[in-house]
Amino acid sequence: MWLDELTDLVRKLRERIEKQGALLRQNETRTRYALVDPVLEALGWHLRDPHHVVPEYDIEGGGRSDYALLGASGDPCVLVEAKRLGTALDEGLDQSIRYALRCGAQYVVVTDGARWEVYDRRREGKLAEMKVLELSVQGPPGAFAVRAVWLWRGNFVTGKPVVPVAPPVREPGPEPNGGGVSTVSDGWLPLTDLHPQPKEKPRPPQAIRFPDSKQRPLTYWWHVQARVVEWLVESKKLSAADCPVRSDKGAHMVHTKPVKQNGTKFENPHEVSGLCIEGFHTCDYHAYYARSILKARRVDPATVHVLSAD
Repeated sequence: MWLDELTDLVRKLRERIEKQGALLRQNETRTRYALVDPVLEALGWHLRDPHHVVPEYDIEGGGRSDYALLGASGDPCVLVEAKRLGTALDEGLDQSIRYALRCGAQYVVVTDGARWEVYDRRREGKLAEMKVLELSVQGPPGAFAVRAVWLWRGNFVTGKPVVPVAPPVREPGPEPNGGGVSTVSDGWLPLTDLHPQPKEKPRPPQAIRFPDSKQRPLTYWWHVQARVVEWLVESKKLSAADCPVRSDKGAHMVHTKPVKQNGTKFENPHEVSGLCIEGFHTCDYHAYYARSILKARRVDPATVHVLSAD
C-alpha cells in the first residue's frame, strides 16, 4: 500500500534529523535537499518536471518563492516556503501570503522539513484562522502520511484538493474485447486504453483508481503493475496459493519468489504485499502485465482507471 511507503519515508526523515540535524540547522539548501524534496516527490510533485514544479519561482513585482506547485492550468496553486531546520515557521509568513495573492496561488506551505503548515490565503482573519493543516514528522509516522495526502498532486488536478475525484462515468458501447467503453473526464482513462510507447519516454500516470474507488498515486511505471497486485491482495482476489500468475506467453508476472519460468531469477525484483514482481520492463510491458494480471484474477481491466500525467 502506498501509504506504507510514505510512512517509511517519514521514519527515514526522522532518523536523518536525528543523525544530521546539526548540519541541517545550518543551511536551508541542505534542509530542502534532505527533508523537503523527498516529501514533495513522494506526494507526486516531480521536481524535475517543469509542468509540476517551478523552483525559485519569481513573483511578479518582486520576490521569490522556493517552490511553486502548478495546478492543471499550469498556474501556481501552492507556494512552498522552505526554511532551515529549526527555524520559526511564522518568520516571513505575511510576505509569503502576499506572494500567493500576487501570483494567484490559493495555498501557502511553510516548512522546516520537520514541521509543515498549510495556509489558505482566501480565508479571512488572522493567520491562525487561515491555517488549514499542520503536520510534524516527529509525530506518529502513519498519522503524518494519512494527513499529508491532502498535498498529493492528484488532488490538485481538478483544482479541488480536499474533494475526492468523482467516480468515472461508464457508458455502454463497443470495444475490441467486447466490453464497455468508459467516458471519463479530468484526465482519467481506462487501463485498457493505456498503451505507452517506450521510444517516446512517456511519464507514468499520476494515479490509479480501482472499481471500489480506492486510489493510489504512481511515481514509476512499475508502480502500475505493483498497485494492481496490492489491490488484488487486499481485495482477497490474489494470494500465494494463486501463484505463479502467468502471462498468455507463460511468463511469471506474479510469484511467491523472484524466479522466472525458466528457473532464472528476476533481474529487478520487487516485493509487493508478500509476493514478487519483475521490475525490469519497459513502460508498455508494465501496462500490459497490469491488465493481464487483472484478467487472470477475473477483473475487467476496463473498470480500472489511471490519471494521465499530462
